[in-house]
Amino acid sequence: VTKTRYNGNLGGLVGADQKCNTAAEAAGLGGTWKAWLSDSNTNAIDRIAEVGPWYDIVPNETWVNQKVFNNKAGLATTPLAGIQNNEDGSFNSSGTSVWTGTSVGGVASANHCLSWTSTSSIAVYGVAGKVNNGWTSYSTNSCSDTASLYCIEQ
Repeated sequence: VTKTRYNGNLGGLVGADQKCNTAAEAAGLGGTWKAWLSDSNTNAIDRIAEVGPWYDIVPNETWVNQKVFNNKAGLATTPLAGIQNNEDGSFNSSGTSVWTGTSVGGVASANHCLSWTSTSSIAVYGVAGKVNNGWTSYSTNSCSDTASLYCIEQ
């Protein structure tokens, strides 16, 4: 979950991916990252490579890694544990809204801030920390509001 919150004009999927990679780089994580987002042409699940399992970021090696998804198929269901840490490993309290534009199953919703290029529409968001379908599809919000992003290492 990104520490920085963004309005719905993310610069499209490419802009959102850049935001994830910038956050990861600033935290010293390296790797390549993709935002868990759908738009009018692409399902979030189709953007993610089969390179799991995926874990929540933890602040230091004395903490137990929290596996949140075993594999790509798991992304279409519910997390094994709440996704609650920011890119630097700091705890992000449950209840933080996270842009997704994604319905249950990892498929695109009709609401995605005009493919993440506008603040004048609405988008589906998930809620950090949820271990039910609300992680990816909780409700809709105005694209002029701000939310975090889920970033998944590729």
